[in-house]
Amino acid sequence: MDLALNSNGNGNGNGDHAAIVSLDDLALYPERAHSLSGRQLAALAGRIAALQSMIASLQFTAALALDSIPLQGHAAADDARTVPLETVMRDLGVSRRWLFSHADRPGYRWIVRVSRKRLAILEAGYHRYLTSRPR
Repeated sequence: MDLALNSNGNGNGNGDHAAIVSLDDLALYPERAHSLSGRQLAALAGRIAALQSMIASLQFTAALALDSIPLQGHAAADDARTVPLETVMRDLGVSRRWLFSHADRPGYRWIVRVSRKRLAILEAGYHRYLTSRPR
């Protein structure tokens, strides 16, 4: 993957004094990072962070499409299967806001806050909750 930086650490490397840096080069020859300026390193780190964020988002979207979501602390694939929010809202007679407000509470670990605007409902925990709650 090519992350080209010019000599001032910006841009796409098309400047007169371009120093082309690629992630592949740095992975194969990490010592090449020593020749980069502090400004170039900061620019490279920022671009890498943006790419990591985008890749994580794409991985999560792909996992949801497969009806499973990889979460730390949930080793078995069955523990990572999810239930649609609409199903939970209908079954429990609660709102989306209620689910978000309960996501961080003890006893509701089956509600996982994935991002500020997104929840995942873990199927195994949700079914345990359904069978153990008073009616």
